[in-house]
Amino acid sequence: MDEELKSKEEVKKPRKKSAIADEKKVTTKKSSTRAKKTQSETKPKTVAKTKKSDGEEKAKTAKNTKRKTTAKKEATSDEKVVAQRKSTKKTTTKATSAVATKSKVAKTTKTAKKEKEEKQKEELESKKILEKRQQEKKNLPEEIQLQANKKIFTNLIYAIAIMVFLILINLGFSNITKEYFLRDINVFTLCLLILTILVFEQAYKKDSGSITINGIELLTLSLFVLSLPIILAKYGTKFMFIVATVSLVYGIYYTTKSTLVYLKMRKDYITSLSDIQEIIKKEPKKKETK
Repeated sequence: MDEELKSKEEVKKPRKKSAIADEKKVTTKKSSTRAKKTQSETKPKTVAKTKKSDGEEKAKTAKNTKRKTTAKKEATSDEKVVAQRKSTKKTTTKATSAVATKSKVAKTTKTAKKEKEEKQKEELESKKILEKRQQEKKNLPEEIQLQANKKIFTNLIYAIAIMVFLILINLGFSNITKEYFLRDINVFTLCLLILTILVFEQAYKKDSGSITINGIELLTLSLFVLSLPIILAKYGTKFMFIVATVSLVYGIYYTTKSTLVYLKMRKDYITSLSDIQEIIKKEPKKKETK
């Protein structure tokens, strides 16, 4: 019994192994068929996926190339715009510089023309003023002419008065007795001295040089009249001749004085005109320096 059981078990064992091998084969076949199915199923999926991925990559690359091309185009367009702007700026700067230079040239020409016109006007004005001054040099203005005539007239009156007075002394010497004549001379000397004192006081009050000169003239006349008795005592026969010569001396003195006064006033007026001419000459120089 034991041997049969063992033989049965031995028979069972190879059968189990063969069954396991067959099962394994079946499983391997199933797995291979499944794998083939899965491969057959996955192949179109993977192909589709690869196609999709290739399409996406191509689309991405196309998009990237488009982006790059658009970026390049934009960059080139921007560069062109920048270049155009630079060129326009250059042209505008050139145009503005040309316009500025033209305006500067125009301004300089205008200023030069204005300066020339102003110089010409100033020269004409100065010439006119010089002509007027030359005419005025020849002919004094009315105010100065009146002042000069007034002074000449007063000097001539003094000369005539003194000459008449001395002629009257000569007539008195020839027609009046010696006693009356000497008394009249003393009276005349007293009056002349009083007159000279009054004139000097007036000159001191007014501080005038012309009045002081008139006082000195009266003082010399009064001293001459005071010395007449002495001249009469020493030069009795020549008395009338001495008095006549003194009267002529006074006449010559006052005529020369009047001419000198006129010449002095004329000279002062001409010097004032020359000062005005110097001022006129200096004014355009100051304008040029400015």
